[in-house]
This record gives sequence, structure tokens and C-alpha cells, in this order.
Amino acid sequence: MKLATFTHAGSTRIGVVEGDEILDLAAVAPELPREMCALLAAGPAALARARQACAAARHRLPLAAVRLEAPILRPPKFLAIGINYADHVAVDDVSVRDWQLRVPTWTMGKSFDTHGPIGPWITTPDEVGDPHALRLAPS
Repeated sequence: MKLATFTHAGSTRIGVVEGDEILDLAAVAPELPREMCALLAAGPAALARARQACAAARHRLPLAAVRLEAPILRPPKFLAIGINYADHVAVDDVSVRDWQLRVPTWTMGKSFDTHGPIGPWITTPDEVGDPHALRLAPS
């Protein structure tokens, strides 16, 4: 499954992306948590219920009609140090270089609240396959 947080008609909620549509979990499975961290914390039973809800033909919205948010709206703090990966400057580096160069360690320049870009959705393990065979590429 591809789990997403989205906003539509002034309301932010979670859903399942399938093709060019998103299934509104709040509408089709109101017993599930309405926020991504709570859904994930609810464990395998909640994810199984979300998967089961995907059979619903209604309560789907075109992706073009919603605004995808970060899947986790308020992620915990990300802490990073310089040169985690050899290609970090070329793949999604959001370091604040001017700040980073003013302090004795590089941690601060890499750890601002907005420095953990994720998304546009969370893909569950059943869709990933072998995680050791994944290839990261710039978008």
C-alpha cells in the first residue's frame, strides 16, 4: 500500500494511493485513526483493515484534486552529521551551509525542523520487495 496524508476541501486526513486516485480512509473506515502516526502505531491489524478498505469503490478522489502533504505531519527530530553518504550533496541535501559553517559541529546545519524530506507517501513492505536491491536516484 501507499499511505498518504492529504488535504481536500479544507480537511487533512489519511488515505491509500492507488494509481491516480486516493482512497479516503476516514470515509471508508472511520474506526481507523485519522492521523498517520496513530495509524502506524495501531499496528498490523490497522494496516490490514486499511488494506481491506481498498476494495471499496467509492470514497476515492483523483490525486489531481487533493494536495499531498508530508505523510507524517510532525515528524520527530532528525539529527545528521556531515558526510553521511558520499553523494549527499547531489541527493536531496537540505543543509543550511551558512549556519553549518558558523558552529563548531555540522549537526545544527543539518538538523532544522524541515530537514527530513519524506514522501509523497509511505510504501508498505509488501510493495517494496527486497530492500537491499533498492536504488536511490534524484528526482
